[in-house]
Amino acid sequence: MVKRKAGLTGSSISTCPVKFHGGRSFLFILTLSTMVLFSAYTETSTSVDIMLLPSLIRVGEKDYSLSVTGTGEASLKAENNRNVRAELALKAIILPNQDQPLPITLPRAFIKVRFPHFRATLGKTRVSWGDGSCFNAGDLLFGSTSIDTELTEQVIRDETAWLASLYVPMGRFSFAEAVFIPPDPLAAITDDKTAYSLPPIEHTQAGGRAVTKLFTIKTEGGYLYRGEEKTHNIYAALQGHLLADWNISASTSIPSQSPEGEDLKDSLLISAGLFHLQRLGIDSQISFRLEALLRPWGTWEEIKNEVVIMDSTAVYPPPEGANYALFLYPEITLGLSRSINLSLRSLVSPVDLSAMFLLGNSWNMYQGFDILTFILLQAGEENDIFSLERPGGLAFSLGFRFKY
Repeated sequence: MVKRKAGLTGSSISTCPVKFHGGRSFLFILTLSTMVLFSAYTETSTSVDIMLLPSLIRVGEKDYSLSVTGTGEASLKAENNRNVRAELALKAIILPNQDQPLPITLPRAFIKVRFPHFRATLGKTRVSWGDGSCFNAGDLLFGSTSIDTELTEQVIRDETAWLASLYVPMGRFSFAEAVFIPPDPLAAITDDKTAYSLPPIEHTQAGGRAVTKLFTIKTEGGYLYRGEEKTHNIYAALQGHLLADWNISASTSIPSQSPEGEDLKDSLLISAGLFHLQRLGIDSQISFRLEALLRPWGTWEEIKNEVVIMDSTAVYPPPEGANYALFLYPEITLGLSRSINLSLRSLVSPVDLSAMFLLGNSWNMYQGFDILTFILLQAGEENDIFSLERPGGLAFSLGFRFKY
């Protein structure tokens, strides 16, 4: 499913102030104050990352809207202990909708402990399987295979989950890892928040992977059982270097009940990527990245949706259910100096010949302070995956980011 992010590609945009929930705001302020005070008396470090992006967004043929979105994240990390690592982070997302309360999330809250023969992790964090910045078929835990992503973020895929993992070294370049993900208790809350029950244990996810090195090629494979979907999922991945860094991953899913050969074909995913970094001088460099996501038995023909009349206006809805066979992610990053960086990120749908482009500029004016500029453009026909005629098809953003 293709979703548009509010602020750059969203269609529900306004310039109204954000409404705060008293309880959540008090909890956020109290926790943040505690983190700062606690770090002053312990071996910890506190960091705050604030980004604000005012945006001018095209919502119609001659209509534009001004919106302000942003994020604020406070992180507390334990330091100076080689055997124990821990982090607690709170994140607030500013949305341009006065009827929606300020979303406050807990993206990371974990403890990692090094024992004599293994390492254990418990809490909310991310475990990365496979390789790939945008597309990664080997990422069975979080599913880095959709085009529902925010290109303005420094890290494109940063989803986390409550989990427990066990890491066992098997040699200099080899290890085994087991992961256990309990069902999300918040998923059991009804929309009206009047009913709640703990999810069944059958919805648990569990699996593991093994990683080794064959000659100069990193080789890994893994398995994950998804209890809620009742599927067995396997993947294999290779990563190496030949003139450029390269990687390739493949995964498939098998239902635990009444499996058929068609299931292997329909769920087969293949991702591949190339990356090269070239230094141009002492303080300048350029990098190239190209990633592809392939569904061999997906849809190779363009899907045309029928026009929908909304408010006396013809609207072509995007093919939300289109299981297109191929998507591309090209990226070019140019570092002109230590303080100025240019980037061009794109999501390309070759099947319907549409694409989304994001041209970005970051100027590190002062220590920790960046001036950000983004231009987003969607190119395609009215009923393509990406289209200029759709609300959010064109956007201009100029904002600040401060880390301290």
